[in-house]
Amino acid sequence: MPRTQRRRALLASLATAGTASLAGCGEAGFPGPPDAIPVSVSNEDITEHTVTVTVTDESGEAVVSADATLGAEVDSQLTDFENPEENLDYTVSVRLASDVSKEKVVPVGGASGTRSIDATIEPGPEVRVSFLRT
Repeated sequence: MPRTQRRRALLASLATAGTASLAGCGEAGFPGPPDAIPVSVSNEDITEHTVTVTVTDESGEAVVSADATLGAEVDSQLTDFENPEENLDYTVSVRLASDVSKEKVVPVGGASGTRSIDATIEPGPEVRVSFLRT
């Protein structure tokens, strides 16, 4: 076999081996989407706040709702909800007992890459909602 053919055969076998090693990339090292999306609230204010977090789907139906009283400068995971297989836009609503509120549309499911939803009660108080994507 001429040298160029041997080189091509070697490169082809290396490419096949490399592709085969990536076939399970959804398992170790490259995790797939989470089964559930955690919803957390951080209170960075110096006073206690009662908060209600509601996540609604595109039809306006509440997927999950949770209430909590958070002490000053406390973080808490309030709830989580099942990560849908298809990409959907969910509305996350965070409301304080003082009627300060914030809503944000968050893409979840499938290939959205959303791993968590986090709300922050800032001094003032103001509310900020963000989400972590990978």
